[in-house]
Amino acid sequence: MKISELRTQMGESTRENLEAALALVYKTLPKAKKEEIDEDLSGVLRGETPKKPVKKEKTVDVGEVFPEIGQFLTYVDDGLYVTPNRIVPKSQRSRWRFAVMRWVKALLAIPEGSPDYEQAAAYLGKLYEKLCFACRMVVLPTRDPFAAIEVCQEDFYRSVAEHYLYEGTDRENVRAMAELSVNPGLSYESLTVEQMGVLVELAEQAHLLDDLDAVCRELLAEHRKKEQGLPEFISFFDPSEDNYFDEKNKVQHLDELILAVACRKQQAPAAFSFYFANAGEKDKEVALYIAMHEVTENFGTTDDTIAVYDYAVQKREVKPRDELREWYEELKKGPEKD
Repeated sequence: MKISELRTQMGESTRENLEAALALVYKTLPKAKKEEIDEDLSGVLRGETPKKPVKKEKTVDVGEVFPEIGQFLTYVDDGLYVTPNRIVPKSQRSRWRFAVMRWVKALLAIPEGSPDYEQAAAYLGKLYEKLCFACRMVVLPTRDPFAAIEVCQEDFYRSVAEHYLYEGTDRENVRAMAELSVNPGLSYESLTVEQMGVLVELAEQAHLLDDLDAVCRELLAEHRKKEQGLPEFISFFDPSEDNYFDEKNKVQHLDELILAVACRKQQAPAAFSFYFANAGEKDKEVALYIAMHEVTENFGTTDDTIAVYDYAVQKREVKPRDELREWYEELKKGPEKD
């Protein structure tokens, strides 16, 4: 019933009925609620104007939230949300997403400077990583974990990275975010380059581009070594083990990240040789296509885009597709004058 409807009925009722209705409503209130409204109710009965209720800010009970998240992560690893068991009731398995939404909101509410801030950042990262894993393996009852909690993967990654990337941060944090940005677990509506773009943007804001360049080169060398040590016949559908195709894709994306960082530092031409030497794509023409877009999207100049095309054609003997040749010719002509 709406307040307007209630007022109408009260206007048509007798005093005795109003008293009976008020007593009935008051009896249904819990004790804590009665104590909360008693003063205001007495004031209204005396003819005073009721005060507007002041919203109380809820504090995050980390002693409750952190253990809940830890338990959830363990249960996901054990497959308890998708298999018959007596630990997670069947009625609760589909409600995991409401719990995650509540936890994410609670973690983001912990202010910077709080003694629990670093731990909150760590749990936020673990939740993101676990949802990435759930995008590849059926460990949660959903096709798309990020869509299930009503957030796009890029935004979730940004929330995590903002907790880790700040001026003067530890280099290990930069490394962790670089590794997380090329995680192969993707939402149906996401691409790895979206997380990579967020990483470069935040690193630039925090003056961490040099650190990002260094850790990307370290990671590229590590994943290149792993890739070379793995047979190609390892199952693509088994992300629980080192995977040849995963390592190959990580090498490619890390190579692109290094080029993107060079563009942000206005040093794109110096990175061309390294980029093409380490390009994960066997087809160098595809590598050129990616490079031209990376340069353009990361604030490289028109001259930089022309330069990467010239380098690929002249030094790497790449034969560009028609689309790239036309793009190159347009750039060479320059903007049309009125």
